[in-house]
Parts: sequence; C-alpha cells; structure tokens
Amino acid sequence: CCFAMIACAFYHTGILIPLLGSATWGLDLFIRKIYMALFRYPRKASVRIISESVVEICFPKTASFHYNPGQYVFLAIPEISYFEWHPFSISSSPQQKIVTFHIRKAGRWTHELYKLADYKSEIDIMFEGPYGAVGVDITSPDRYKMAMLFSGGIGVTPMQALC
Repeated sequence: CCFAMIACAFYHTGILIPLLGSATWGLDLFIRKIYMALFRYPRKASVRIISESVVEICFPKTASFHYNPGQYVFLAIPEISYFEWHPFSISSSPQQKIVTFHIRKAGRWTHELYKLADYKSEIDIMFEGPYGAVGVDITSPDRYKMAMLFSGGIGVTPMQALC
C-alpha cells in the first residue's frame, strides 16, 4: 500500500513531491527523536522494581516539561534499544516535582527493563511528548464537584496523575 502510494507520486509528479514529503518526515523525525529526546528533557532517571511485575522510572521534573493528567510519552532506553520507542502513561501528578512512570512487564522490551532495574538504580532515558489528554476536564473545580474513577491493574497509572 505504502509502496503503491510512492509509485503513484513518482508517476504523477516526478521526484519533487516525494522528496518534499521525505524531507518533511525527516525534519519531523529529527525534531521529535533528536531535539526533544536528547536536548530538551532529562536524560538520567532512577529505576526500581516495586513488585514482581512492575518497574518504576522517575526523574526530577524540569521547567521545560509540562504535562496534564492522563497524558503519555514515548520512552526509549538506549541500553535496551535506541530504536524502540514505547508509549507509557505518566503516573505522577503535574503538581509533583518528580515525574513517574509505572511499567508492567508484559513483552520482551519490558522484561529487559525489569532485568535492567534488577542490577541498576540509574539509567539513561530518551523520551518525547507528552501526548494525548483526558477527554473531559475533570480537574476544573467549576465544572464538577466530584469525580469517580474506575480502573484496574496497570491501568491505574493515568488515574494516579489525577489525584
């Protein structure tokens, strides 16, 4: 499908449009993966095992990192892989001075993170974001007097950020 679109773009416009599209994509990739991950945000984080299936990653919140409850970031850990970026919900409240992620081991990448946390207390991280938002403004005191949240398992992490 993707190759067919590229072939059609070459057929109808020559090389200019595919080159412009590729340059735009490359610039976007550079800004998100290089600038945000390497220069704008912290690069060191503490990691610890908090149960037999959950790892906690946390780092001090910087002035350049702003987020709302329920948002997530794409996280990469160079010791596991530079090229695998995984989305994780931010489990700390925006008012806290420490940004926290709680990650359940489920796949190969998270199992590697768990092993890494077993013998290291500080790791290098790269992340981009935050992305997403809660669909309803439940943090506004003028709109709702009370909110009831239901979640289970590791799904509690975005709900934690609301507290």
